[in-house]
Amino acid sequence: MKKFVVRDMVSGNAVALIKTNNGKNALRIFKQGLMSTGFYEIHKENGNWVLASTYGAYFKAIETV
Repeated sequence: MKKFVVRDMVSGNAVALIKTNNGKNALRIFKQGLMSTGFYEIHKENGNWVLASTYGAYFKAIETV
């Protein structure tokens, strides 16, 4: 298992630490806990997985050592 920090790229704060196999799955797990409605898109950007929403949220999964 790898560890991923999910970072809110708007505020710059780390919002979650998730253990899983890859960054895409880390964002899927993180998304399940979100209370906000709206549409979400998970895509790869500059080598990192990113979760973007229609209401302006922007999260990035960053692998830690």
